Amino acid sequence: MPKKLKEHRIGRMLTYRDLAEASGCAVTTLMAVERGVRKPHFATMVAVAGAIAVDVPDIAEFAVALDFKTKDAA
Repeated sequence: MPKKLKEHRIGRMLTYRDLAEASGCAVTTLMAVERGVRKPHFATMVAVAGAIAVDVPDIAEFAVALDFKTKDAA
């Protein structure tokens, strides 16, 4: 089962700023995704997943976003 982005981030002892620097994403974007206020773009998912060394679907918010995007395309 996928873990939340916050669980991955905290489990790796990363601050928002650390993850933002490693992924190239804005701190505000990461915060909004964690709070569920914003659905991430695919490029954001790939960058963040790569920065924390997990597959995109292993992050719960990303798995939901991927499912949502797939349903929209159908």
